[in-house]
Amino acid sequence: MSFSTFVTKLVEGKSFEDLNESHPLGHELDREADKHPEGFTGFVHSLGTWAKEHPDTILTVLHKLRPVLTIKQVSVVTSFDGVRDVLSKDHDFAVTYGSKMEMITDGAGFFLGMDDNTQGFTDRTNMQMLFRRDDIERLIKPSITALCQAQLDKQGDSFNLVEDYLKPIPALFAAEYFGLQPDKHQWLIKVTQTLFEYLFIDVVNDKDLAQEAKQAAAELRQQLDIEIANTSADADTVLGRGVKLHQAGVQGFDPVRLRNNVLGLLIGLVPTIAKSAAMAFDWATQDDTREAAFYQAYENRAAQPFQQYVCELTRLNPINPGLFRKAARDTFVVSGGSAHPIKKDTLVFVSTYTAMRDARFVKQPEQLMYNRAASDYLTYGFGLHACFGRYISDFHVAQLLESLLDKAHYQRLQGAAGNLMFSGVFPSQLMVKAKNNAGEEL
Repeated sequence: MSFSTFVTKLVEGKSFEDLNESHPLGHELDREADKHPEGFTGFVHSLGTWAKEHPDTILTVLHKLRPVLTIKQVSVVTSFDGVRDVLSKDHDFAVTYGSKMEMITDGAGFFLGMDDNTQGFTDRTNMQMLFRRDDIERLIKPSITALCQAQLDKQGDSFNLVEDYLKPIPALFAAEYFGLQPDKHQWLIKVTQTLFEYLFIDVVNDKDLAQEAKQAAAELRQQLDIEIANTSADADTVLGRGVKLHQAGVQGFDPVRLRNNVLGLLIGLVPTIAKSAAMAFDWATQDDTREAAFYQAYENRAAQPFQQYVCELTRLNPINPGLFRKAARDTFVVSGGSAHPIKKDTLVFVSTYTAMRDARFVKQPEQLMYNRAASDYLTYGFGLHACFGRYISDFHVAQLLESLLDKAHYQRLQGAAGNLMFSGVFPSQLMVKAKNNAGEEL
């Protein structure tokens, strides 16, 4: 049995005991290393490269073999209870992007990158005064729906779903809702993608990316300073509300603090919604069975909300496999009824991907289910640092896909053009073609 076969069987649900005892994992590794032309070092390097390209597979294997794995100063937590435990202990497990956020804001930071301190709590509360729940029905839904329809009207029967539709809409929506210049939406996509990757994905501190992020941050700060200075207090936008509260003397809404908090929210909104919608569509149309279920869910949306179906798509194919934290002190992770010690300064990766598939806690985790318990979802994280705009994002992703199907039954092109392609960590292409309700090409 090859090592790849071993991994495949494990992922498919075979327990370790089900495998031939004469081929234990250690021997498989030794044999594969002996075959490698560059020896053990070359094998380890190739295995690491493979793991980076297949994080879902590696995390699934770890979840079955060792739900909490610590090697030196790195821990990987893959169980549902372990992941929730880490994310709920914000005093023990700090976010890794706090100092990077200070670079982006030029020193002040952003509330989701702060620990549970006075400013962080105040800024969270203040932002809830600018982003209101009643905006969803009154402003957000009409805005996103109209933008989707207008963007689709510009497309021919065949187009790049990612670049021509999914990416522009979140940026155009952000411009409208926040109160920014809509003609800069392409620039907004570019700078927020750079800053998102720098903040949340780059744990090796890539120097080239850091330089790009520094430039992008300076541009974004400068543009927001201009926008805030030119915003009327009467404008029914995020910036307009902030300016009005500042003029009324409410603390925490001065131009710099308003800029920094809005800046952080833009980074979290614009690139993630497009990626989430692209990956949801990709998963839902991977084969004929999934595609049929996807279109059926759309047709039945009056009886069973389509948004709930899309939430399941994003659970099964999330935009990232997990989140990073760093142990602020000697502590432990509770998983499987045991406390696993974690040393101070350990880098901890929590796999929300496997946690949402943990059958011990999530009912029928591989199935798409309506009315799944909200507690099963870790798509937007959990605890103090959970995504601030998750309620907007759920609707936004679903509406992108629903509007697409309202226009026509779009299907991916055959061959490589119909595959979801990436440029770096973000989707860049998935070609689709319109079909009518009878399945005929338009």
